Amino acid sequence: MNKELSFSIGKFSKKTGVSIRTLHYYDEIGLLKAQKNPISGHRQYEEDHLVRLQKIVALKFLGYNLEEIGLMLKDTYLNLSLHKSLLQQRKAFEKKKQHLDNVLKAINRTFSFEENLSLDKEFIDLSKEVKRLAGKSVQDPEVQELAK
Repeated sequence: MNKELSFSIGKFSKKTGVSIRTLHYYDEIGLLKAQKNPISGHRQYEEDHLVRLQKIVALKFLGYNLEEIGLMLKDTYLNLSLHKSLLQQRKAFEKKKQHLDNVLKAINRTFSFEENLSLDKEFIDLSKEVKRLAGKSVQDPEVQELAK
């Protein structure tokens, strides 16, 4: 084992941002099997573990469960079809993004409509006040207050 490319579980956890508990679990289920240090018996991770963990994290982010990820990483056919799967995932996320963009536009239109409705109400109220005060002197306190 090359010591420079080997990490204890703590260092590997810090380097990858994945908790020790998660790394223990991945080891337990065989998803990311650590090597055992022959002297201490502690888990040791190497550079190839980094690559595998990056794949696991990416696939989890894409919505795959750990069982599916395990199969994808074991089966060379599934590994080859990963590219196809990623393309499908990208298409699905682009569709979801378009949907979310449409929802946000609708929400913004609603806010705009409510704002315009509020301005229309203010204008109507102002018009009623002007009509009520029509014919009164400009010096009248109510007229002066409305002018402000």
